[in-house]
Amino acid sequence: AGSLPKLELTENPDILKSIAEKGAGRPELVIGFAAETENILPHAKQKYARKGCDWMVANDVSPKGDVFGNDITTIHILNGDNVETLANLTKSEAATALLQRAASHLAAHVAKHQPAAE
Repeated sequence: AGSLPKLELTENPDILKSIAEKGAGRPELVIGFAAETENILPHAKQKYARKGCDWMVANDVSPKGDVFGNDITTIHILNGDNVETLANLTKSEAATALLQRAASHLAAHVAKHQPAAE
């Protein structure tokens, strides 16, 4: 009987957490995604706290959530202590709503940092 080969594993880098770290080069808006199968909001809030991103977008990907193979979804956008739920949208509508919020956020940031007109 031969011995099994030794398998050494290394942890993958946490890409979202590394992008969200404060410092030079950090994007103005870092959005994470939490595809959850149970306890959607509690799990997404935990992930949001661990990752350090600005927003976390969560949705239910369990079989009861009926996201796969269906064009209707519900997303939850976590931002600080706020949770905005966008329910029963097509996936295209959900993506558009998220991009509109991101564009508004970024436009406000640019306006805040532009020099005053003389």
